[in-house]
Amino acid sequence: YALTWVQPSISGPDRPDDALVQYAQVIITTKTARLTVAVGDFVYVSPGEDGPVEIGQVESLFDAGPDEDNAMMFEVRWLFRKEHMKGAIARSMHQRELLLSAKNKQPDKNYIDAIEWKVNVLLHVDAETAGPNLEV
Repeated sequence: YALTWVQPSISGPDRPDDALVQYAQVIITTKTARLTVAVGDFVYVSPGEDGPVEIGQVESLFDAGPDEDNAMMFEVRWLFRKEHMKGAIARSMHQRELLLSAKNKQPDKNYIDAIEWKVNVLLHVDAETAGPNLEV
């Protein structure tokens, strides 16, 4: 298992010394596959405990710095399944529908090795514009 950064997106004299170095992409290499993950991609994220993998959108990729042993990390914006919701919202959701969480001032940070794989997500404002895509 190997992780490789691809070209820093913030570098040079304009970057403050205390700023985390952020990257546009990371390459995840395993014995059987090679995956390039970029900011904006949707990914499966393995849970910290038993349970189904979660789905999130990569908001940033960064080196956590010397205080965190230069850990390779990402910030994620979560997508919620029907089983995450309650009440009328859950009852009105299609089984394959996901809700994108609001942008957070304190995004959730995770280690890059929690990324399982990329996932295709079709973005629609409502079920009417999704049309037959919900039935696939």
